[in-house]
Amino acid sequence: MLNNDDNRTFAHELGHSGGLGHTMNVENLMTQKKVIQDFDGDYLKATQLNRSQIQTVRDNYIHNKLNRHIPNWRQKLKRRQ
Repeated sequence: MLNNDDNRTFAHELGHSGGLGHTMNVENLMTQKKVIQDFDGDYLKATQLNRSQIQTVRDNYIHNKLNRHIPNWRQKLKRRQ
């Protein structure tokens, strides 16, 4: 049986298969766990997707592009002072 941590990880990885990369928003599903923790966010509450992300997955589904392009996007972070 999956626990809450596993459920979020599963959903996050499913987002990658839909063509989504990582984000820098501590409330977004596609933000990495370490980033959320570094910015004092609650990993299990980071479940949001924005309209653009939903549209990307939808478009990839319509055009049969799921699991074809999984982005590896990275951005340098600034820690809170």
